[in-house]
Amino acid sequence: AKYGLAAALLHRADAADRVRGLGLMLQVREIWLREPIPFLVPVADLWVARDSARRGDRDASITVMRKTVDELHRAGRPFFELLGISFMVETLLERGADGDLTEAREAIESLAQLGAPEDWAMREVTLLRLRALVAKADGHHDAHLTWLARYHEMAKTSGFEGHIA
Repeated sequence: AKYGLAAALLHRADAADRVRGLGLMLQVREIWLREPIPFLVPVADLWVARDSARRGDRDASITVMRKTVDELHRAGRPFFELLGISFMVETLLERGADGDLTEAREAIESLAQLGAPEDWAMREVTLLRLRALVAKADGHHDAHLTWLARYHEMAKTSGFEGHIA
């Protein structure tokens, strides 16, 4: 419950909510280190890195995200790997340094290859969103609008309210 609240608060626009969410996520991380669920510690690290990137420390955050995505991949945690790739692509595009667009594309292709036991709508909607962001960052206006329309349609069809918004 505390993790869910922390994640929700970290998505809020209000800075005070995000500060509260970060505090809760750090508490959750400490609990997960002590409890028999240490595999969730990298998930908390992702959220903390994403918040740090939003506050301007993108270089260090991207380093943490790369390490964490790799860790989650090796551990066979595709849902959390999806989250990490999404955060990493967004942060790379926000930073916009040399090579970031290429790394973002490679991460998206890695996500496209990420296996799941059945159809995985969350992966597909995330891929559409990330491809729209990359097309925009790359200056491909028509491609951006095409990916954006496909993303919006899938979000509506799937009932993913957060993505619709």
